[in-house]
Amino acid sequence: PQHRFTPTQALDLHAGDLGDVVGQARSRLELARLDADHGVLDDARTQALAALALLQGSHALPELMRVHQLLSRIAKAQGDAARALHHHEAFHAGYAQCHDETSARRASVLAVRHEVDLARAEAQR
Repeated sequence: PQHRFTPTQALDLHAGDLGDVVGQARSRLELARLDADHGVLDDARTQALAALALLQGSHALPELMRVHQLLSRIAKAQGDAARALHHHEAFHAGYAQCHDETSARRASVLAVRHEVDLARAEAQR
């Protein structure tokens, strides 16, 4: 017998075989984006919420940000300003966290470079 899978089932099976929850979430997010782009907002919201559920507890901040950004867009298109604001704020919080982490990494690299430069200067004396 021939098996028929929906796109969601096929993507989940593939990512599931790899044990990749973030991959499953990315697949759901992409399906949600496509549905939203075609005006199928209820399906888009369902897919995006599934992606969000998969990402809970993960450290996949860029994916979480993208899910919240899309959910905000969907809620706005559906006329739900409160939900749109909630997801926009979650997106912005993730953006700020990502920016802070990037800044901290850059500061750390600069501190190490400075220490290396000081050590070189000391060694040349």
